[in-house]
Amino acid sequence: MKSLKPLLLLTVIYLLLGPLLLWVEVAVAGNAAARQAAPITVIAVVFFAYHLLSFSVMERLRSKGSKRLTQALLAGSVVRMLLALLLVVGYCIIMKEGHLLFAINLMAYYVITLVATSLVAIKSERKASQTKS
Repeated sequence: MKSLKPLLLLTVIYLLLGPLLLWVEVAVAGNAAARQAAPITVIAVVFFAYHLLSFSVMERLRSKGSKRLTQALLAGSVVRMLLALLLVVGYCIIMKEGHLLFAINLMAYYVITLVATSLVAIKSERKASQTKS
């Protein structure tokens, strides 16, 4: 049950971040930002799915006492960056406007996911080092 705690926390953060981003963008950019509701949802779903996979891999490595936990974190960071790049390029190809707002939304989710994954990895490293002692 403890391994679900970071995922549940991230779920709550994602649920709050989407409406907050939309509200701020509508207040700043007006009705043009209202078209960002669907892309914000897509970003949230993609990053949540990524994070779910990342958490499960890290938890499995930690429970096995693997020395590859750090490498998994670094590989996950590269995958996250490529995923973000793929989302930006895909959005720019499909949509003809709203690129800046989309990039801002993506950056917010990217940073939140980066921080959350790093914190979970640090905690996993500490647990792994404590079990070795």
